[in-house]
Amino acid sequence: MKSKTQDEDEAQNAAAEAEAAAMVPNAAVMVAAKKIILSQAVKTSYIEFIVPVVVQLKHKLEEKNSPLLNDLMTCLRELMKDYKNEVKEILRTDKQLAAEIEFDLKKWEEEQKRIEEETRKEATQVCRLYTCLVWTI
Repeated sequence: MKSKTQDEDEAQNAAAEAEAAAMVPNAAVMVAAKKIILSQAVKTSYIEFIVPVVVQLKHKLEEKNSPLLNDLMTCLRELMKDYKNEVKEILRTDKQLAAEIEFDLKKWEEEQKRIEEETRKEATQVCRLYTCLVWTI
């Protein structure tokens, strides 16, 4: 037969185990929350430093009429897609920079569409010429 102290010890052990089991999900939630907060802080910090540098680089490349400008604008567009919420949050404080980026991206995308359309027209003309040549031979 068990003594009272054994029963009390078993009850205390069971209570401690139940408390430890209850803490495991809380610990997992805490770890997940820390990861989310840290990830958000890294994203925000990354964007706070990257976007202004990219914009300054864009101005320099425009001054030099650099062919790298197209690649930089592609990079900027992807940054705006990938970090949309973070960029909006950061640009909320700098309305002029936000307007400048939006205008530049819109202008660049329109230019890309125009170039794509011209390329498509040229390809169509080449195909027509080729077809004419084949039929005349």
